[in-house]
Amino acid sequence: MNASILSDYLSPSTINEVSKLDKEKQEKVINLFLSEKKKKSTGIILALFGLHYIYLGKWLLLFLFAITFGGIYIWWIIDIFRVAGMVREANDKLMYKLIAGI
Repeated sequence: MNASILSDYLSPSTINEVSKLDKEKQEKVINLFLSEKKKKSTGIILALFGLHYIYLGKWLLLFLFAITFGGIYIWWIIDIFRVAGMVREANDKLMYKLIAGI
């Protein structure tokens, strides 16, 4: 397993869970993950335009964000700094879903 690749996208605890799999399953899960992962840079760029919730698939938050004009821009400014962690959390959930599916 190439932990340096995964460390850019996943939390240490999730990487630890992947390392517990046998080599064949690790390779399969990592390949699936790399094809479906979210990128922090894309999330940050979309956050500048208030579109990050679409990227993360959080439709209710998108609706609330839109009708409050990004929390009168305060929520929007905070989210610009939070989006990297939100993307990592989405990637962690994706990896756990892939692990459960094999």
